[in-house]
Amino acid sequence: MMLMELHVKLRNERERRNWTQKYLCTLIGINPTTYSNWEQGSRKPDLEALIKLADLYEITLDKLVGRDFNQHKQSVNVDLELLQFFSEVQAATNQKRDEIIRYWRYINQN
Repeated sequence: MMLMELHVKLRNERERRNWTQKYLCTLIGINPTTYSNWEQGSRKPDLEALIKLADLYEITLDKLVGRDFNQHKQSVNVDLELLQFFSEVQAATNQKRDEIIRYWRYINQN
């Protein structure tokens, strides 16, 4: 599933509440042109504005920006495993390293 782009998420959250852009701008204290640019995707809100919007919509920043924490966590775990693997390969004997490389080449051929 593709993550929804921020500008689409902003529009959807606002429309879900039946708010106009002008009304939303009065709530968070910004210029309507600025907000319009956010919803069009031509500009991105700064962190302070994102926090205000998330608070206003009563959702987390992760949800507002479309970040899936579990997906991020899995990616970090894989990166840590790779770092550990490379560290162990680097510390291995030349013979062991050669075996690992041969096995890796074999896997990539099939």
